[in-house]
Amino acid sequence: MSVRESGVCNADIATAAATGRGTAFPVIPGHEVAGVIAELGDQVEGWAVGDRVAVGWFGGSCGHCAFCRAGDVVHCPERKVPGLSYPGGWAQSINVPADALARIPDELDLSTRPRSAARA
Repeated sequence: MSVRESGVCNADIATAAATGRGTAFPVIPGHEVAGVIAELGDQVEGWAVGDRVAVGWFGGSCGHCAFCRAGDVVHCPERKVPGLSYPGGWAQSINVPADALARIPDELDLSTRPRSAARA
């Protein structure tokens, strides 16, 4: 995904400032990301290069545990979070599991900023 916009929240700030045990650097926070698909993996279906997409706190799941089979992917023990499980949206581009993507309709702006600020 070619990153066009990424949010900043307290969880991202805490990730960037982390110093405790198990902290691995470098870290690239950002779990609120909007962008455009730049490349697709071999097995990816239903998406195309150039599609406008977003990924949020939920950044992927295993697809086979009891939670996933019940449709409760948020509680998957292998749940992935952008910025923690893999590099987040504070980068120019990121690799995101296809099941974590949400399509952004063409009539919506990729930016979370007001349109007047986005043009400045």
